[in-house]
Amino acid sequence: MGKAAQPGNSSALFYLFIAIRRYFAILWIRINKFLWQHDSCYKGPIPEHVHQVVLIGDGFAEGLGDWVTLGAPPGLAGRLPALAYKDEHVRQTWCFINRGRSGTTTYDWLPPQEGERKGEEEDTSKKGKARGKGKQKAGEGE
Repeated sequence: MGKAAQPGNSSALFYLFIAIRRYFAILWIRINKFLWQHDSCYKGPIPEHVHQVVLIGDGFAEGLGDWVTLGAPPGLAGRLPALAYKDEHVRQTWCFINRGRSGTTTYDWLPPQEGERKGEEEDTSKKGKARGKGKQKAGEGE
């Protein structure tokens, strides 16, 4: 008789499979964006009737979890043009630019405040103060 499968072993293997699959999915999305991102819609002067929409955000905006086809924009940038042109009243040209990045947070997309530089490691307790989240009273939080 064989041993019964241990619950811990199967969940660890499943987690490992998901982690490896996620890594390759992000790699595939970034290679696809690097090779076939449609940059022609935002190079040079933009005509008045062309509108640009820049999609920023985390992995969902980038296309993580979506079916990514070679040469097609991943994520929302690939789905929004069909929705925009579905309405017969829309006559303008719309250009959707995907700038989503997996692993980012809202803090990464905010412009730097005065005296603050992006990319530097800083104490998380200082972030709230730098954003103007209020001052602590003497003796609080210690």
